[in-house]
Amino acid sequence: MFFVQAINSDVHRIWIATPYYIFDEAVGAGIKVYRYQPGFMHQKIVLIDTQAAAVGSANLDNRSLRLNFEIMALIVDQGFASRIEAMLLDDFRNAKLIEHGDCERVPSMRRLGMQTARLFAPIF
Repeated sequence: MFFVQAINSDVHRIWIATPYYIFDEAVGAGIKVYRYQPGFMHQKIVLIDTQAAAVGSANLDNRSLRLNFEIMALIVDQGFASRIEAMLLDDFRNAKLIEHGDCERVPSMRRLGMQTARLFAPIF
């Protein structure tokens, strides 16, 4: 799968914007996770270094990619990637960095929902 290969390749950075993500393990593994604050961010974008970006309708989970046949387009163009980077940097100004331990402060019913969502075998 493209996303797993991109993450495991020799790149400087990968930024993933997705509305649905189980963040506790990522934060524990040292990945910086930001939560958009003004409202619900519904972008589905993967920015790879400064050369490429994937955009589309897929929520980056097995259901979207295998059952719903949602897709993403990979655009390998430095100019396009630069515009995506600027857009995401603007979003980061309205986002809060999730710290290790924030997961424990999530209400128990929400944590239960997050753990239940893991049953749907996310890609990441």
